[in-house]
Amino acid sequence: MNSNSALHSSARRPRRPGDVKHDPLAVDADTMLDDVQPAKRGGARGVPVMCQELLLLRAGADCPQCGGRTPVFAMMGLPEFEVQNAPSTLLRRIVNLPPEVDKAVRTFSKGRWRNDHRASRTSGALWLSHCARCDARLDEDFTLGDDGPFRPRLYKQRVAIKMERLPGPFVLDGAQRLPNLPMLSWLDWYNDRERKAHAAKPRVGRPAAKSKKRR
Repeated sequence: MNSNSALHSSARRPRRPGDVKHDPLAVDADTMLDDVQPAKRGGARGVPVMCQELLLLRAGADCPQCGGRTPVFAMMGLPEFEVQNAPSTLLRRIVNLPPEVDKAVRTFSKGRWRNDHRASRTSGALWLSHCARCDARLDEDFTLGDDGPFRPRLYKQRVAIKMERLPGPFVLDGAQRLPNLPMLSWLDWYNDRERKAHAAKPRVGRPAAKSKKRR
């Protein structure tokens, strides 16, 4: 072994998202540079995605088929750190959902986010948004892509995203993680806004006891 190969073998590899062991909201952008390119295919192909909490997301987009405005949906998973040590990510190519999540998703989307057997011939039904006007199936390349509503960079894009929390834990079979830096930043901003709103609410004290009048 020459000196160059020895140096190469002893060199420390760059930090990856799987190495992060702190709060996912504190992840620096540099630690996720590897994820800006291809989408991560879960922890490994065929490995279930384990989440301590799921976030159901709703935003708006113009349907590429009819041009009408329609709600679109996505799911974010907060991982089990003891198992994955990974930051929160969007989930894509969802095939199966636990029964309680299935019910919550259909209620949250009023049936506009559902598994569509026509979406994939190889991997079965996929959970996709459907246009509220023409019922067109909206591909994830459109809803989760670089120009989609779940890449918020402006304030008006952030406030347009609505969220519902589903406390877990949950195990999702047949889903893939999709790292998304703008959504990590959005979640940090959303949680901070919720904390400030909660702190600003006046505390309701116990009503003072009425003194009895002496006769």
